[in-house]
Amino acid sequence: MYFNKTVLIRICQWLLIGCIIGSIYMRITLFHIGYEYDELFTAITTDPAFSLKWIYRHWLLVDVHPPLYNVLLWIWNHFVPYGPEIWLRLPSFLMGVGALLCAWMGFPKRFGRIARLLFIVFLSCNLYAIAYSQHARSYMLVLLLAVPLTFLFVNISNKVVRNFAVCRREWIGFAGLSVLLCWSHYFGALLFGAFAVVLLVQTIYYKRNLKYFMLVPAVVLTLFLPWLIPNFIAQLEFHRLSGNWWANQAPYWHSLLTLMIYWTGSFKGAIVMGSLLLIMVLERKIIHTQKILFWRKEQIALGLVLGIFILCVALISIKIYMFINRYFVVLLPVVYLMLALFFAPLFRRRVIVGLGIVVFVLCELENFWAQHTDYLTRGDLKMPARMVSQMYRDRFPGKAMFVVAMEAFPPVTMPALYGFYVNQIYHLDIPVYELFSLEEKERNALLNSQEEGVMWMPNCTEEKLQKLSLKWKNRSIYVTEQIGLVCFLEIGPEKS
Repeated sequence: MYFNKTVLIRICQWLLIGCIIGSIYMRITLFHIGYEYDELFTAITTDPAFSLKWIYRHWLLVDVHPPLYNVLLWIWNHFVPYGPEIWLRLPSFLMGVGALLCAWMGFPKRFGRIARLLFIVFLSCNLYAIAYSQHARSYMLVLLLAVPLTFLFVNISNKVVRNFAVCRREWIGFAGLSVLLCWSHYFGALLFGAFAVVLLVQTIYYKRNLKYFMLVPAVVLTLFLPWLIPNFIAQLEFHRLSGNWWANQAPYWHSLLTLMIYWTGSFKGAIVMGSLLLIMVLERKIIHTQKILFWRKEQIALGLVLGIFILCVALISIKIYMFINRYFVVLLPVVYLMLALFFAPLFRRRVIVGLGIVVFVLCELENFWAQHTDYLTRGDLKMPARMVSQMYRDRFPGKAMFVVAMEAFPPVTMPALYGFYVNQIYHLDIPVYELFSLEEKERNALLNSQEEGVMWMPNCTEEKLQKLSLKWKNRSIYVTEQIGLVCFLEIGPEKS
């Protein structure tokens, strides 16, 4: 009986290692599909033909995300062919795999090898971690920085609790990673803030020296201000805080569903993980083992970080909805380290734990593969930027491109963004105009000459068309063709 149990547990371990290998392979399966519109923003803001100073001032400073990822890709694009999808997405793949290597090499040894395996398998097989490892945005850079920062947090927290001195190297690492994370994404700055608050509370509770626990956050904030202040001013000028934000369209009840699906991959994964947690909670004899009690303080600290983070997002969402699944990449190390610490002492004692985790991970991989297959068959309809540009090349050579874009991209970037494929990839050298953000006089002048071009709306919905008709109430709007999420439009003459 003991032999069978041991063999089953060993089989579960090898299956989990196989899942990690499979997830790495899945990270290279969507390189060739067309860019999403937010990836096009990355493409134009990393164009090596422009100086970084010009890009920063005119395009990055008015964006809603900090610029570190774009700066790194601007440097990268000086050494690789500029434009093809594979080259712009490859850094995200390398950063995603780099995060797994950091998890393997930097995982705190005191938690043991089983906890390390579980942490890495949860992290590697997350649906969104796989998807955004082949996406030209900053999410894998955020993950790459968040993994070692989370390890440093639990190590510093443990030393505070046990009254051990935190060495200077740890403080330097914590501060350096925090600054980079802040400059990568605002949710990264929020994670740093949650870490800092929990460490400060622990320091006060256990009556430790406050010097570094106040000095380090102050240094990080000071080094973030050169971006934070001018960017905040730019957002005010763009009226971001007055509702000019595309995510306001999402319903607030969707937030809990977003979090559940994000960390479990699917409804099936949520059911499996929920069942596992319920079984373990009911196993009182196991829950009260000495080793779990030893790690309970780390789990409480991580839980406090998670609670502070989600509370802040909820408060911000009263004004601007922020429960957007990909933004929570930064929290994956926190959540999965909690789960790894919880399940690791039980993994060798109960075969059902190992089998349940295998089923949970397979649910995540299966869900990604189903979406992967859907993207391969219907990708151009879901992400039509390349398809629309091919239509221009084949059906409308020489015609200008009129775009009605009701998105949150900075208006100054939209002609380059929506004209990326036609002008950078296909070299058609056609004029591109974005009409929605123009002043009425300039817009009317272009509309009166619309026979010289073709007009379309990305991410076309009935709600957007209604909003457009209210703004352009003196003109009739006709949808002449719809392909996927794209509408081709014809605008009637001005009504007297």
